[in-house]
Amino acid sequence: MPRFRPAALAAALCASSVWAGTTGFYRQPALQGGTVYLVAEGDLWRVGAQGGEAQRLTTHNGQESQPAVSPDGQWLAFTGQYDGGTEIYLMPVAGGVPKRLTWEGGGMRVWGFTAAGEILYTGLDSRPGSQLFAIDVKTGQRRQLPVGQASDAALSADGRTLYFTRSGLRSDNARQYRGGAIARLWVMDLMEKTEARPLIA
Repeated sequence: MPRFRPAALAAALCASSVWAGTTGFYRQPALQGGTVYLVAEGDLWRVGAQGGEAQRLTTHNGQESQPAVSPDGQWLAFTGQYDGGTEIYLMPVAGGVPKRLTWEGGGMRVWGFTAAGEILYTGLDSRPGSQLFAIDVKTGQRRQLPVGQASDAALSADGRTLYFTRSGLRSDNARQYRGGAIARLWVMDLMEKTEARPLIA
């Protein structure tokens, strides 16, 4: 069972990278109150924000990643590779049997919870590229957000504001590439019925 030091934890919160001062590779931290949820050894863990001994939450041979905690602090959403493809799962923050929420054949990425308690994620779309969706954790009902060709996304702390990129090539280089598929940063208020707008010119 890994032990986390406050210095290592602070480094993990600042960046999802290796902190050379401890043994292990700690990634993708999600902070909720006084608890940090993170990925290590292909599983999900939790530890107090002040450090201490971490508790392993999952033990499946498949990889778990991208943890996100619900606004009420009761649920942990994440992606798991339990049946081949990467799908979205939900479990209590204290641990338990994960509940599968998507059956889309893989390629899912969790971005967080909206203010309404839905899980915001990127999934595949019938058109080229990916699409942002929100899924209700109680009913399992999925809705497509009115943004096209969305890829990376981030939510504000209150779950109201969505920041996302549109288009973007894997080889995108802002210094050299000036074509129509260059990545652009957009913003959208999820609580209002307004369209997304470019964040910068």
